Amino acid sequence: MKLSDEQQKTVQQWIAAGDSVAEVQKKLSSELDIAMTYLDVRMLVDDLGAVPKDREVVPDAKPADATGEVDSGNVGEKDILGNTVAPGGVSVDVDRITKPGSVASGNVVFSDGVKSGWALDATGRLGLSGSDPAYSPSQEDLQAFQEQLSQELRKRGF
Repeated sequence: MKLSDEQQKTVQQWIAAGDSVAEVQKKLSSELDIAMTYLDVRMLVDDLGAVPKDREVVPDAKPADATGEVDSGNVGEKDILGNTVAPGGVSVDVDRITKPGSVASGNVVFSDGVKSGWALDATGRLGLSGSDPAYSPSQEDLQAFQEQLSQELRKRGF
């Protein structure tokens, strides 16, 4: 659905005032009599270049290195599902129900948009599956994937 310039400005004001995508969706319906799905509102907000409060940049906790120093320079963003999205655009999630034969499993989306499954076996080997066998992510993506995976697994007690 195409909104008028005035309606777009109204949506931008709502976002600037701190409304979430869900709140904007409700206001569109109640105040402007425009019915839109959550995804359509999410895309509208993105098209307008606004950042709703449910998509704020959140600093990720970074583990201390061997010297005990903590590198606080890593700032990541949370996507709509709460998954960490690194500045390079790599997104990692952990399955709630682990794939058979794995200690942990999940999915990764690399910065070029290629999605792969990952699994960690009992010996500590990490494997990728589901993408083109000839696909090879960049070194930067692999490093971002490994760092995010480490953080996500630590959160879950690994």
